[in-house]
Amino acid sequence: VFFSFFFPLFSYPVVIFLNMVSMLFVENAVADVMPSVLKMGLIPGLVFMALMPAVVEETIFRGMLYNTYSKYRPVAGILLSAVLFGLMHMNFNQMPYAIYLGIIMAIMMEVCDSILVPMVIHFTMNGSSTILAFMSSALLQETGETAAASDLKTALMESYEASMVQMGMEISQAQMESMFPMLIAGTILVFAVFAIGALAIVFVLIHAVAN
Repeated sequence: VFFSFFFPLFSYPVVIFLNMVSMLFVENAVADVMPSVLKMGLIPGLVFMALMPAVVEETIFRGMLYNTYSKYRPVAGILLSAVLFGLMHMNFNQMPYAIYLGIIMAIMMEVCDSILVPMVIHFTMNGSSTILAFMSSALLQETGETAAASDLKTALMESYEASMVQMGMEISQAQMESMFPMLIAGTILVFAVFAIGALAIVFVLIHAVAN
Protein backbone atom coordinates (compact mmCIF):
# COMPACT_ATOMS: atom_id res chain seq x y z
CA VAL A 1 0.00 0.00 0.00
CA PHE A 2 2.89 2.36 0.79
CA PHE A 3 4.29 2.04 -2.76
CA SER A 4 0.87 2.79 -4.24
CA PHE A 5 1.30 6.47 -3.33
CA PHE A 6 4.30 6.68 -5.67
CA PHE A 7 2.51 5.34 -8.75
CA PRO A 8 0.33 8.42 -9.39
CA LEU A 9 3.46 10.61 -9.32
CA PHE A 10 5.20 8.63 -12.05
CA SER A 11 1.98 7.85 -13.94
CA TYR A 12 1.11 11.51 -14.45
CA PRO A 13 3.55 12.14 -17.35
CA VAL A 14 2.01 9.20 -19.25
CA VAL A 15 -1.52 10.42 -18.45
CA ILE A 16 -0.66 13.96 -19.56
CA PHE A 17 0.86 12.67 -22.80
CA LEU A 18 -2.16 10.47 -23.64
CA ASN A 19 -4.51 13.29 -22.69
CA MET A 20 -2.61 15.70 -24.94
CA VAL A 21 -2.74 13.33 -27.92
CA SER A 22 -6.48 12.75 -27.48
CA MET A 23 -7.05 16.52 -27.30
CA LEU A 24 -5.79 16.77 -30.87
CA PHE A 25 -9.13 15.22 -31.85
CA VAL A 26 -11.57 15.97 -29.01
CA GLU A 27 -12.03 18.48 -26.20
CA ASN A 28 -10.93 17.87 -22.62
CA ALA A 29 -13.90 16.10 -21.03
CA VAL A 30 -12.73 16.71 -17.45
CA ALA A 31 -12.46 20.46 -18.07
CA ASP A 32 -16.14 20.47 -19.04
CA VAL A 33 -17.14 18.78 -15.76
CA MET A 34 -14.88 20.72 -13.39
CA PRO A 35 -17.00 23.93 -13.18
CA SER A 36 -19.83 21.89 -11.63
CA VAL A 37 -17.39 20.18 -9.23
CA LEU A 38 -15.90 23.52 -8.16
CA LYS A 39 -19.36 24.71 -7.13
CA MET A 40 -19.64 21.76 -4.72
CA GLY A 41 -16.68 22.78 -2.57
CA LEU A 42 -13.44 20.89 -1.94
CA ILE A 43 -14.64 18.11 0.39
CA PRO A 44 -17.82 17.19 -1.58
CA GLY A 45 -15.74 17.48 -4.77
CA LEU A 46 -13.17 15.00 -3.43
CA VAL A 47 -15.93 12.61 -2.41
CA PHE A 48 -17.60 12.84 -5.84
CA MET A 49 -14.45 12.85 -8.00
CA ALA A 50 -12.04 10.69 -5.97
CA LEU A 51 -13.51 8.64 -3.12
CA MET A 52 -16.64 7.30 -4.85
CA PRO A 53 -14.88 6.36 -8.13
CA ALA A 54 -12.00 4.74 -6.23
CA VAL A 55 -14.31 2.51 -4.21
CA VAL A 56 -17.08 1.79 -6.70
CA GLU A 57 -15.08 1.52 -9.94
CA GLU A 58 -12.26 -0.53 -8.42
CA THR A 59 -14.76 -2.91 -6.81
CA ILE A 60 -16.42 -3.46 -10.21
CA PHE A 61 -13.46 -3.50 -12.62
CA ARG A 62 -10.65 -4.92 -10.50
CA GLY A 63 -12.57 -6.64 -7.71
CA MET A 64 -15.18 -8.35 -9.89
CA LEU A 65 -14.15 -8.34 -13.58
CA TYR A 66 -10.39 -8.80 -13.18
CA ASN A 67 -10.71 -11.28 -10.32
CA THR A 68 -13.13 -13.40 -12.35
CA TYR A 69 -11.17 -13.55 -15.62
CA SER A 70 -7.69 -13.66 -14.06
CA LYS A 71 -8.43 -17.13 -12.66
CA TYR A 72 -8.46 -18.48 -16.23
CA ARG A 73 -6.37 -16.04 -18.29
CA PRO A 74 -4.51 -13.41 -16.19
CA VAL A 75 -3.28 -11.29 -19.12
CA ALA A 76 -6.71 -11.31 -20.74
CA GLY A 77 -8.19 -10.35 -17.38
CA ILE A 78 -5.87 -7.35 -17.11
CA LEU A 79 -6.62 -6.17 -20.66
CA LEU A 80 -10.36 -6.80 -20.51
CA SER A 81 -10.86 -5.01 -17.19
CA ALA A 82 -8.70 -2.10 -18.41
CA VAL A 83 -10.50 -1.72 -21.77
CA LEU A 84 -13.94 -1.88 -20.16
CA PHE A 85 -12.75 0.63 -17.57
CA GLY A 86 -11.73 2.97 -20.39
CA LEU A 87 -14.99 2.48 -22.29
CA MET A 88 -16.96 3.17 -19.12
CA HIS A 89 -15.81 6.81 -19.24
CA MET A 90 -17.73 7.15 -22.52
CA ASN A 91 -15.47 9.75 -24.11
CA PHE A 92 -12.35 9.48 -26.27
CA ASN A 93 -10.46 12.05 -24.22
CA GLN A 94 -10.32 9.99 -21.01
CA MET A 95 -10.39 6.55 -22.64
CA PRO A 96 -6.66 6.19 -23.56
CA TYR A 97 -5.27 7.09 -20.15
CA ALA A 98 -8.06 5.25 -18.34
CA ILE A 99 -7.04 2.06 -20.17
CA TYR A 100 -3.39 2.68 -19.27
CA LEU A 101 -4.24 3.23 -15.60
CA GLY A 102 -6.55 0.23 -15.67
CA ILE A 103 -3.64 -1.97 -16.76
CA ILE A 104 -1.32 -0.56 -14.07
CA MET A 105 -3.92 -0.93 -11.31
CA ALA A 106 -4.74 -4.52 -12.32
CA ILE A 107 -1.05 -5.43 -12.31
CA MET A 108 -0.62 -3.82 -8.89
CA MET A 109 -3.61 -5.71 -7.55
CA GLU A 110 -2.14 -8.97 -8.87
CA VAL A 111 1.29 -8.21 -7.40
CA CYS A 112 0.03 -7.02 -3.99
CA ASP A 113 -2.97 -9.34 -3.80
CA SER A 114 -5.10 -6.51 -2.38
CA ILE A 115 -7.84 -4.36 -3.91
CA LEU A 116 -6.85 -1.63 -1.48
CA VAL A 117 -3.79 -0.81 -3.62
CA PRO A 118 -5.67 0.12 -6.84
CA MET A 119 -8.22 1.98 -4.70
CA VAL A 120 -5.43 4.08 -3.17
CA ILE A 121 -3.87 4.72 -6.62
CA HIS A 122 -7.27 5.68 -8.07
CA PHE A 123 -8.12 7.98 -5.15
CA THR A 124 -4.69 9.64 -5.25
CA MET A 125 -4.85 10.27 -9.01
CA ASN A 126 -8.36 11.72 -8.98
CA GLY A 127 -7.91 13.48 -5.65
CA SER A 128 -4.72 15.28 -6.66
CA SER A 129 -6.33 16.40 -9.94
CA THR A 130 -9.34 17.72 -8.05
CA ILE A 131 -7.21 19.61 -5.52
CA LEU A 132 -5.14 21.12 -8.36
CA ALA A 133 -8.36 22.23 -10.06
CA PHE A 134 -9.49 24.03 -6.90
CA MET A 135 -6.05 25.64 -6.48
CA SER A 136 -6.00 26.75 -10.13
CA SER A 137 -9.50 28.19 -9.82
CA ALA A 138 -8.53 30.18 -6.73
CA LEU A 139 -5.40 31.48 -8.47
CA LEU A 140 -7.36 32.49 -11.57
CA GLN A 141 -9.86 34.38 -9.43
CA GLU A 142 -7.05 36.28 -7.72
CA THR A 143 -5.31 37.22 -10.97
CA GLY A 144 -8.52 37.79 -12.94
CA GLU A 145 -7.37 35.45 -15.70
CA THR A 146 -9.60 32.99 -17.54
CA ALA A 147 -9.40 29.21 -17.46
CA ALA A 148 -7.41 27.35 -20.10
CA ALA A 149 -9.22 26.23 -23.24
CA SER A 150 -10.52 22.67 -23.37
CA ASP A 151 -9.01 21.89 -26.80
CA LEU A 152 -5.26 21.48 -27.28
CA LYS A 153 -4.78 23.85 -30.22
CA THR A 154 -6.44 26.81 -28.52
CA ALA A 155 -4.72 26.11 -25.19
CA LEU A 156 -1.25 25.92 -26.77
CA MET A 157 -1.76 29.00 -28.93
CA GLU A 158 -3.06 31.04 -25.99
CA SER A 159 -0.07 29.94 -23.89
CA TYR A 160 2.37 30.76 -26.69
CA GLU A 161 0.77 34.15 -27.29
CA ALA A 162 0.97 34.98 -23.56
CA SER A 163 4.67 34.03 -23.56
CA MET A 164 5.32 36.32 -26.53
CA VAL A 165 3.52 39.21 -24.82
CA GLN A 166 5.59 38.71 -21.64
CA MET A 167 8.75 38.94 -23.74
CA GLY A 168 7.48 42.12 -25.40
CA MET A 169 7.05 40.50 -28.81
CA GLU A 170 4.04 40.80 -31.06
CA ILE A 171 2.87 37.95 -33.29
CA SER A 172 -0.04 37.85 -35.70
CA GLN A 173 -2.74 35.20 -35.80
CA ALA A 174 -1.50 34.08 -39.22
CA GLN A 175 2.05 33.61 -37.88
CA MET A 176 0.73 31.63 -34.93
CA GLU A 177 -1.30 29.40 -37.25
CA SER A 178 1.73 28.71 -39.42
CA MET A 179 3.86 27.87 -36.38
CA PHE A 180 1.28 25.57 -34.78
CA PRO A 181 2.44 22.29 -36.46
CA MET A 182 5.99 22.85 -35.17
CA LEU A 183 4.70 23.93 -31.77
CA ILE A 184 2.48 20.87 -31.32
CA ALA A 185 5.16 18.48 -32.61
CA GLY A 186 7.74 19.88 -30.21
CA THR A 187 5.36 19.82 -27.26
CA ILE A 188 4.25 16.23 -27.89
CA LEU A 189 7.87 15.11 -28.39
CA VAL A 190 8.93 16.60 -25.04
CA PHE A 191 6.03 14.99 -23.19
CA ALA A 192 6.61 11.69 -25.01
CA VAL A 193 10.19 11.58 -23.68
CA PHE A 194 8.98 12.28 -20.14
CA ALA A 195 6.20 9.69 -20.54
CA ILE A 196 8.62 6.97 -21.66
CA GLY A 197 10.94 7.70 -18.75
CA ALA A 198 8.03 7.72 -16.28
CA LEU A 199 6.67 4.47 -17.71
CA ALA A 200 10.05 2.83 -17.17
CA ILE A 201 10.04 3.99 -13.54
CA VAL A 202 6.50 2.63 -13.07
CA PHE A 203 7.57 -0.85 -14.19
CA VAL A 204 10.70 -0.64 -12.02
CA LEU A 205 8.42 0.10 -9.05
CA ILE A 206 6.16 -2.83 -9.98
CA HIS A 207 9.21 -5.10 -10.16
CA ALA A 208 10.39 -3.81 -6.77
CA VAL A 209 6.99 -4.45 -5.20
CA ALA A 210 6.77 -7.92 -6.77
CA ASN A 211 10.13 -8.88 -5.27
